Amino acid sequence: MYAIYARTRIEALYDPTTACVTIPRGPGEGIYKSPSGTSTAVLRALRPDISPVRDGWTFWRLASSGGYLRTLRPTARIGTSPGTPAMPTAPVLPATPRR
Repeated sequence: MYAIYARTRIEALYDPTTACVTIPRGPGEGIYKSPSGTSTAVLRALRPDISPVRDGWTFWRLASSGGYLRTLRPTARIGTSPGTPAMPTAPVLPATPRR
């Protein structure tokens, strides 16, 4: 995957099993726990004078299609880490009128 920021192309690797991202070389070089943490590192490296907060799922693009990384985002899991079974959701019951 890649991102282009401040006229700089940054190449990175995404691990769908852990959601970790590795930047092998260049601005923000390192291993990160999330796409957003990785985008923060890139912004801090290239533009330390601005707020580094970005949604990493839309900051990064897939090299194969140019689409956003969010297309690979795992489904939300409440209170679990990647790779664990999702918790069952409670059924939604109809509202009972008050008397």
